[in-house]
Amino acid sequence: MDINKASTRAKEIITILCKETQYVTIANIAEKLNVSSRTILRELNEVEKLLKHNGISFDKKPNRGLYINGSIEDKDDLLKLVGTQRENRVYAPHERQTIILSELLQNQNPAKLYYFTKIFNVSEGTVSRDLDSLEGWMKQYSLKLIRKPGLGVYVEGSEGEIRRAIINLIYENVDQNHLHNFMRENFKISADRQLGIEIRMRNRLLNLIDRNTITKLEILIHEVEDIMGYSFADSAYVGLVVHLALAVQRIRNNEKITVDKQYLDEIRGKQEYVAAEHLVKSIEKALEISIPQDEIAYITMHIIGSKNRDVFHEVQGSVIGGFELVKLARDMIKVAELESNCYLEQNQKLLEGLVNHLGTAVSRLKMNMDIRNPLLDEIKAFYPHIMEISKKCAEVIEHRFNIDIPESEIGYIAMHLGAAIEKKETDDKRVYWAAVACPSGIGASRMLASRIESEYENIMVSEVISTIKLEENALEKAEIDFVISTVPINGIKLPVIVVTPLLSLTDKLMIDKYLKECNSKEKDESREKRATVDLKSKLIQMSKYSESIIELLDHLFILDDCTADSIKELITLASEQLGDTSEKQDMLERDLTDRENKGNTRISGKEFVLIHCRSAAIDRIQLGVIRLRNPIRYVNNRGELENICFAIIMIAPLQASKESLEVIGEVSRLLIEKSNFLKTIKEGSQQSIYEELSMRLNHFYKIKSSN
Repeated sequence: MDINKASTRAKEIITILCKETQYVTIANIAEKLNVSSRTILRELNEVEKLLKHNGISFDKKPNRGLYINGSIEDKDDLLKLVGTQRENRVYAPHERQTIILSELLQNQNPAKLYYFTKIFNVSEGTVSRDLDSLEGWMKQYSLKLIRKPGLGVYVEGSEGEIRRAIINLIYENVDQNHLHNFMRENFKISADRQLGIEIRMRNRLLNLIDRNTITKLEILIHEVEDIMGYSFADSAYVGLVVHLALAVQRIRNNEKITVDKQYLDEIRGKQEYVAAEHLVKSIEKALEISIPQDEIAYITMHIIGSKNRDVFHEVQGSVIGGFELVKLARDMIKVAELESNCYLEQNQKLLEGLVNHLGTAVSRLKMNMDIRNPLLDEIKAFYPHIMEISKKCAEVIEHRFNIDIPESEIGYIAMHLGAAIEKKETDDKRVYWAAVACPSGIGASRMLASRIESEYENIMVSEVISTIKLEENALEKAEIDFVISTVPINGIKLPVIVVTPLLSLTDKLMIDKYLKECNSKEKDESREKRATVDLKSKLIQMSKYSESIIELLDHLFILDDCTADSIKELITLASEQLGDTSEKQDMLERDLTDRENKGNTRISGKEFVLIHCRSAAIDRIQLGVIRLRNPIRYVNNRGELENICFAIIMIAPLQASKESLEVIGEVSRLLIEKSNFLKTIKEGSQQSIYEELSMRLNHFYKIKSSN
């Protein structure tokens, strides 16, 4: 395949790989190009063909990524070849076909081929071949592509299938994060990316749903959640909003759906139907439209398919009973055992996970609703053996309910089974003891320790330390195997793995790589650590915990309706609040700025920034919240705009005790792991925050006293 004929995206991927001397993950490439991981995966076949045409081999490995096998000279030659090609952007076939679909599905009037030739600067023959490819895609929705000479091309099919096709087209090409941002009205295009094909295509698809309609629908959906007594999961919530926004737009265009009368009679008595009726009345009033009864059934179907209940413990109203779900999951686990040679029968976590997932999944499948899996391409590319096992397990569902299981659902089964099988494989591996470090030894390190312990069953975090006061001799005496740090640490013999506070996929790959290298060496027996503490020492320690908790509660502060345009201004506000004198304010501002410069702790997707340090300017641990009148905008590591709506301030004295640091570190852990706690911090009064914090720290104290 000639590089001159390659898509722009394939050339960009080759350029990135040629400049790297080690494996690069799909996520990293996607981040650099500001596209989705799925887009990169789609281009890999073309990339591989291009490299093969030029005599260069290409390597793909799970947990590691992509790598070009070649000498420096080979890569330089390839870079020159890519760089000398014309700069006109070339649409890949998939990109052309996506845009053609978006045009045809939203407008049933015939479109001339000439119209598409002008958009893409290609021949009518190329557009005709694209249409041939699209016929197969449309068949899965029972849609027909009608081509009439002199008239043009258009789509023919039922309104329900057209809506399904539009929704799936959006989800196939727009990441969940972009949909979230679109709903928050944060979806802006940076000036240097305005010409990107991926962004232009994404915008075209998002134009299929109206932003103003979405804003009104979100308010109404929250009312429905209150009526039903439970909240939708984030992905289900986004899906429901998108479905409703599209339905409203189609109704306005006089395109109305029809629902089987027997199904309509079956669901009339359900709680979800009552909620849908309430929602429809509210939508009619808010948007000044008339919604037919069949649309109520359509909305009911999506509410049922979007439930976020714990099926294992609450099975009333399920499409199938709880006992049947448990039996179904157990039968699938038996198949997985035979295929994987792993004993999984006593894995209660796997059983509960499958039961909870299958409750909603079977409901959606029986109602002929789509199941989407944004991670499907990655699972197929890097875990094909788990997918094969999952296909066998999916046959149990197919035989039981006489329904076809789509690949997206098989991918979800693979996610559950893969976690259990990988855990089983690590059960016999050596347990590692790690120290987690950050410059202050409080906020970021506590978050990181919590993430590591939840992700790795064979890594025990026995120390949380400050990089400033790191004592290698003490770590060696504690038999620490390695240090996981948020900043580089020089001059120590122990291995150091540098990661971000929230432990990204790239960070996990680095840790996985290190563990594999260790496992390839001679295995040491796991060490059991037992601390023997006499009564007096225990009482002194508990006294320090209680003093620290009282200190934190007594000096909690909340600043509402503040104005700040940057992190720097937030730091100034915090310093002025906590510093007793102008000298101490200046010192605290310097310490906080130094900590921020070593690595920010903006928490992507959570709307807050953690501002923290240890400083000689204060003599007690401090916790506070600064809420902003107007959010601070910033670009996250995926190149997307996000808001900072509030800041959480954590300060500890330079000579803070281990117990004080643990208390304030517990707050960091709660911010990440307990969504209700974070919501109270974000929206609650000072009294409600005090009460929530008291309850959580009381639990922490009880655990410490029982150890």
